[in-house]
Amino acid sequence: MERDALLRILGDLLFALDDADTRYVGYINSLIVETKKAIYLMDTESGAIESGTQTG
Repeated sequence: MERDALLRILGDLLFALDDADTRYVGYINSLIVETKKAIYLMDTESGAIESGTQTG
């Protein structure tokens, strides 16, 4: 997946979290965490993140 697609998914999940029934909040939060991990890994592999700080 491209980073832009992951960012769109993250935005959709955050929007869904705002309107979610309490039964689904935990599930949506876990999807948000996994999406953020995927973005971080993509940034790390591309060299966008060095020494724990994001560049650009």
